[in-house]
Amino acid sequence: MIPSDSPPSSRQAEPFPEAAARAKEYLRHPDLILCSCHGIPAETVATVIRRSNTRRVADVSRVCTAGTGCATCRPDIAALIREITGEEPDWTLDEGPMLGGEWV
Repeated sequence: MIPSDSPPSSRQAEPFPEAAARAKEYLRHPDLILCSCHGIPAETVATVIRRSNTRRVADVSRVCTAGTGCATCRPDIAALIREITGEEPDWTLDEGPMLGGEWV
């Protein structure tokens, strides 16, 4: 076996490249609004990720309600999880859909 010049990457390709770019911007400017439905700044989402050390998008949403309105910010939450923890985000949902910040 011929050794490789670069180590194999355990990280998969980012499924939402635009979200990955926004995650870096959110970390540079934490006052930016990440969830426009609920007016939640990136700093709040990043704090939840750091304090809970979670990789689950649903866990972050449950704590701060980001991603529970129209859900278009969920890729941004996932990208922040990836950026902060260095691990792949877990998209597993709890039982039933989440509507308006409540699991039904």
